[in-house]
Amino acid sequence: MVDYSKWNKIEVSDDEEDTHPNIDTPSLFRWRHQARVDRMAAFEQKTLIFESKKNNCLKRIADTQQDIDKFKTASPGSETPDHLKSILDDLDCEMKIILEEEISLNKEKKSQPLNVDTLCKEKFSKSIINPVSATPSGKKTDEEIAEHLQKFIREHKKEAKHYGMLSKYQDSIEYLTEHPYLASEEAASYLCLWCIDLAVEEKNLLMERV
Repeated sequence: MVDYSKWNKIEVSDDEEDTHPNIDTPSLFRWRHQARVDRMAAFEQKTLIFESKKNNCLKRIADTQQDIDKFKTASPGSETPDHLKSILDDLDCEMKIILEEEISLNKEKKSQPLNVDTLCKEKFSKSIINPVSATPSGKKTDEEIAEHLQKFIREHKKEAKHYGMLSKYQDSIEYLTEHPYLASEEAASYLCLWCIDLAVEEKNLLMERV
């Protein structure tokens, strides 16, 4: 039996929801998106503060241990001074509290729903001017968009995956120059879909690389 519970943590796009006709839908979507971004920024700031506190405590532990080692080298066989023991004991207690806080922080991170802001991250921006189309520009239907995306995936899936796996800026630029069709909405849509599949399969490291 297929386990669909993994999908529960993926936050569905606002575009999938119906809103009241009197509500300014684009403004509502922008507000919700901004709320998500603000929550993510707040959590990131919280994480940075925690990491700073943790690193500071580790440094003080290392410095105190270094002082103890220096004392033992200078006075072989002597007992460690009480004030150094007391400092080290206090720091050990502080580190235990920090580690408990780290567990809580990791649980909070895992409980956050996945969305386009967490699945897709911009590596760099580039503007490409495409040749003018001979056909008149008109809004495509959903069926046409889906068909065009499927065609793109059939023809360029391999190149899109390779591009998504590049980690160096220069490599990405060179590959994009050789394959300019990857600078398109279809390529971005495919990479987002791929990230969602990786998230469902719990391949988080690979997803973050893409």
